[in-house]
Amino acid sequence: MKLKSTIIISLLFFLYWPLTVVIFNSFNNSRYGGSWRGFTVKWYEMLATNEEIWLAATNSLLIAIITAIVATLLGLIGAFAMLKGKSALFKTLVYSSPAAPDILQGISLLLFFLYTSSLLEKLTGFSFELGNTTVILAHITFSLAFTVLILTARLKNLDPRLMEAAMDLGCTKFNAFTKVILPVISPGIVAAALAAFTLSMDDFIITFFVKGTGDNTLPVYIQGAMRRGNPAILNALSTVLIIFAALSVTIMQKLFRNNK
Repeated sequence: MKLKSTIIISLLFFLYWPLTVVIFNSFNNSRYGGSWRGFTVKWYEMLATNEEIWLAATNSLLIAIITAIVATLLGLIGAFAMLKGKSALFKTLVYSSPAAPDILQGISLLLFFLYTSSLLEKLTGFSFELGNTTVILAHITFSLAFTVLILTARLKNLDPRLMEAAMDLGCTKFNAFTKVILPVISPGIVAAALAAFTLSMDDFIITFFVKGTGDNTLPVYIQGAMRRGNPAILNALSTVLIIFAALSVTIMQKLFRNNK
């Protein structure tokens, strides 16, 4: 038992010590950290008045919400297709997509958007530029495989007789699906949406390739801010994100417990 406890404590320390350092340095009067220069909240004051950060955060949030909704809906359709279909190629493509390097996906999506825009211009005279729309399409593309896999795992445990029983009791197919099937698989839908949302909010490499000029997301802004040499305000931002993530997980756990 002592060995098991030691291993668990060591793992928790390894996982959370870097986050603790970030939180600690967000109140450090030193711009670069490393040594304690006194307690301050000025980095949080600078964070609250920094319009660039909040614009990037709002942009990331909007992209992530749209990505989560669309990728989850398409993932639900794909999950049903995975279970009912027998296409080995489709399954191979779904399973192999998450294993593809991000930089490869970023380059391929960039080329796809550029060639598509060029082709449309030749055929119709209409073209489009890289921007938030291409970022959303790219995020949906790489999130889709994850939502399909999560929802497929959930649907595998679904009793197929539930649909038949509901229809025997007078439900139409639509009512049986919305009132019986959806509530049963709702934890999987929420999990898939949260996965797509998190992947979108966290992505840097693919976004860097397919974004337009000036269309910054939060990870892209953070990378640029680190190059400009202002890590202290980023420590404050990271602390806010850590608190937000912890509150979100706590709320979701309570909602799932109340629904059981």
